[in-house]
Amino acid sequence: MKKTLIAFILFSFISCSSKLDKKYDDKTAIADLHEMKESGGINEEELENIASFIFSSKLEGVDLSKMTYQEILDEAKKRQN
Repeated sequence: MKKTLIAFILFSFISCSSKLDKKYDDKTAIADLHEMKESGGINEEELENIASFIFSSKLEGVDLSKMTYQEILDEAKKRQN
């Protein structure tokens, strides 16, 4: 019974975590963003904000590998204001 309860709690936690909490990876960024968009995790405007921030950060030589997509989105929104 305990194992079933623990498995249920773990599954609930994993399924509730946002895809935006995933760390940015240059090798999988396009697939990650596509998956977020298709799953309804982000809307078109947020996708454009993230993509624009990633592009400009690459031009500036900024390392995004320590950031999550949520942190990237938050920073992108700050730049807009």
